[in-house]
Amino acid sequence: ALPILLGAGQVAWATKFLDDVASQGFPLPWAGFVSWAEYATGRSRVAFRHWWQGVEQGAEAADAAMVIAPFVYGLLGAEPDAPRTRLRLRPQVPASWDRLTVERLRVADASLTLRYDRAGACHRFRVAQETGAVPLRLVLEAALPGRRLAHARVEGRSAELDARVFGERLLVPLQLVVDHERTVELVTDRSLDAPAD
Repeated sequence: ALPILLGAGQVAWATKFLDDVASQGFPLPWAGFVSWAEYATGRSRVAFRHWWQGVEQGAEAADAAMVIAPFVYGLLGAEPDAPRTRLRLRPQVPASWDRLTVERLRVADASLTLRYDRAGACHRFRVAQETGAVPLRLVLEAALPGRRLAHARVEGRSAELDARVFGERLLVPLQLVVDHERTVELVTDRSLDAPAD
């Protein structure tokens, strides 16, 4: 899992490794690393299953750490870049969740709140910077169930976004300066939704 997270694993090797792990289960505390690697490669359903294994069965301090890291860096896809005042988020919210709120995501002196809610095939993200002298630049790469983006709205206006397939999901990237609360609505083709996580 670590070579995948470090970008050192070849695609064919990474795919075979993750397929093997998914078919036979993986012991704690390594399930957290495996979950994180699975999120990094767009395998969100099995990544969630491995992450949840750590939530339910973790008994040691190392297990607890490997619940937090895969959530922040895997499920949320957080990549803070303080020198550039930038935060990249690649949220892969489980298809069975209809809402998620994460407060106090930190980048240097700035903190951000992310709110997600879903109604059917409409996924809405609201982001607000709560603290910090300089507005963050947010690179939001929502990884959604489905294979096609039906339409998108940014700040209530229609937007043409370059969505692409990412593992089991549809990746919809965009950049925003979070100088006030920003709202993004993304609607996928419901007939192509991935199975529930």
